[in-house]
Amino acid sequence: MGASVQQLVATLYESLSEPGREQSFVEQYAERVGATTGAIIVLTDFASDRNQVLACTRVDPAYRKAYEEYYGSVNVYVQRLKQMRTDAIVQPGEAICPDDELVRTEYYNDYMRPQRVHHSLGMAMHLGGGLHVHLGATRPKSDGAFGNDETAVAEAIAAHLGPVFQVRERFLRAQQRAATLSRLTDALPFGVLLLNGRGKIMEANHRAAEILRARDGLSSNQGELAAAFPGEASALRQLVARALATSQGRALDPGDALRISRTSWRRAYNVLVSPFRAGISPNPDQDGFPAALVIVGDPEQEPGCEISGFCRLYGLTPAEGRVCSLLLNGRSPKEIAAELRITMNTARTHIKRILSKTETTRQAELVRLALSSTPVRSLTRGPNDCGGNAQ
Repeated sequence: MGASVQQLVATLYESLSEPGREQSFVEQYAERVGATTGAIIVLTDFASDRNQVLACTRVDPAYRKAYEEYYGSVNVYVQRLKQMRTDAIVQPGEAICPDDELVRTEYYNDYMRPQRVHHSLGMAMHLGGGLHVHLGATRPKSDGAFGNDETAVAEAIAAHLGPVFQVRERFLRAQQRAATLSRLTDALPFGVLLLNGRGKIMEANHRAAEILRARDGLSSNQGELAAAFPGEASALRQLVARALATSQGRALDPGDALRISRTSWRRAYNVLVSPFRAGISPNPDQDGFPAALVIVGDPEQEPGCEISGFCRLYGLTPAEGRVCSLLLNGRSPKEIAAELRITMNTARTHIKRILSKTETTRQAELVRLALSSTPVRSLTRGPNDCGGNAQ
């Protein structure tokens, strides 16, 4: 008899959080319904005719590969299901394609018969768009067709299969988006940290993690961003507190910058703290939601923001682009003037034009805009990437 329906359903739900449990489920299901020549779970995109076998049992690996590469697209049962245009179906194969029609198809003669497959019991669930999940069980002709008892088991499973895989697909898409964002922020040449509503560090890109591990003026103290020197530590706490208050709707502070001295006496970090308003939750003080954005620039590093795309987007001249690159790395007007060997007057003029063209009013706003606008490709270029000489 094998696993009960309740056990099958439990294993199916466990597959949401435990990779590989789909395999356990399909093995238990095959045993329960007497699928002596195999059972299989397939994700099918009707829009592209692409098929991905998620799990199978009693199926030769060569046939699994052949199904993904070709036979899934000529599966007579799937083709009939597409014509039915139904969101969910549980049927023995004979009800979808009668035997006298089945035995004349390429799918039967070249794929099913070599595996001794004749009878099938299938279910299909619509997941959204053209995406469907299929669970099939098969038997040889000598074992007879699937009966009412096996169909009843399939129908009980069908009530859960669609919801489980809809959640699974949303979870996988969220994981993919998170991984993509993580790769992008890790490519940035400056530190990026997200703080939750309690001021705890919830995310740090690769550069920020390096800075915190070095404990050279900035560190993580019980999950909070901390400065080594008391006066700067107090100023940092106040700046973070104002940013959190703004994100939580209790203040209107746009954020600000400060310098954090290093215990190695190398050049101080440039730290920008800003409220994080994107995607505010109903309870923005909760641990799982970002409430403040912290950018940490290291003047000891070569300036490295990919600035050329930003220049084109906002119509910055080459000279303005070089100044903008330094601004994004936390430089002050005085440092910019010295580094580019221009007068303070010229530096201030460039900064004024940059802020005007980007419709920002301060450095913190410019950084937030750059993070959301700049194509992240090669993030190791210096301030001379826009070409030309400083005026």
